[in-house]
Amino acid sequence: MHYIDGNTVYLEPETVSSPVRYALEMIYRDHEKVFGLKPSSERADNSRQSSLHHGETDGRIACICVRYAANEVECPDRPEAYAVMLGQDRFLHIVGRDDLGLVYGLLHYSRVFLGVDPLWFWAELSPAKRDRIEIADVPYVSVPAAVAYRGWFVNDEVCLIGWKTEYPPTAEVWQPVFETLLRLGGNMVIPGTDLPRSGIHHRLALDMGLYVTHHHAEPLGAEMFLRAFPGKTASYKEHPALFERLWMEAIERQKGERVVWVLSFRGQGDRPFWENDPEFDTPAKRGELISAVIEKQYNMVKARVEQPVCCMALYGELAELYKEGYIRLPEEII
Repeated sequence: MHYIDGNTVYLEPETVSSPVRYALEMIYRDHEKVFGLKPSSERADNSRQSSLHHGETDGRIACICVRYAANEVECPDRPEAYAVMLGQDRFLHIVGRDDLGLVYGLLHYSRVFLGVDPLWFWAELSPAKRDRIEIADVPYVSVPAAVAYRGWFVNDEVCLIGWKTEYPPTAEVWQPVFETLLRLGGNMVIPGTDLPRSGIHHRLALDMGLYVTHHHAEPLGAEMFLRAFPGKTASYKEHPALFERLWMEAIERQKGERVVWVLSFRGQGDRPFWENDPEFDTPAKRGELISAVIEKQYNMVKARVEQPVCCMALYGELAELYKEGYIRLPEEII
């Protein structure tokens, strides 16, 4: 029977992207918790592989080879796909089709072989200490996710602020959240609402491989109107250029990033816009304005982002207006 132990070496890809680097650091931490030894790692190199292989005859797996897929035989040709298998070289190969494929492959290894629970941080579940772990020669190939974009809204105002004195929350607070989401197979996050633009939450989520999306109060990821223009009435009819300036700034800031663009026009915070703009006093008037704004936002994104993925935040009163037929949406948006 093949096995891994504390001396098993991790062979990294020649080029390690930011998401894969974060995942590798998770695995190295998990390895140390299980075996009590800091793992050794090397960059991919044929001579190094030969030296690792030489002399290993007792079933011990000398190396866990983390690499991108070379063909469709070893890993399906679809986003986020991965496979885990023993090779003829007696290395355990974790093969990914892309960055998230490698991330999920590594976290599959952590869960299935190292025995690390995806919720270990929050449930205080430490993995069992082991001297060695047997590895069956049964390849595993991932199955497609049932939903393309899977994630959480992190309601930071309630759940995270106050853990540490620093504000906005630091990487130390955010990283366990994003790590858990990845361990559970998620790939998208709304990293909080109405946080200072200086916060690390948006950048860290992207660096760890997640898609970023937006809260209904911050369509396109734009700053709230009353934050940007205190003292002005949050009325699109009165200040369309100011709203559109905020949307444009958000699009320019995030274009080129992994974003699921939220189109919405509910209002400031958790209040419908007609509380600030009482002229819109019927469902028909409200639905007409929302429909026009959504179309405007959609056209702004399409003009600046190639093949954008857009969705509509049907939250609260908007869901009722849509259900009653007062809101028109472009067919292409989720």
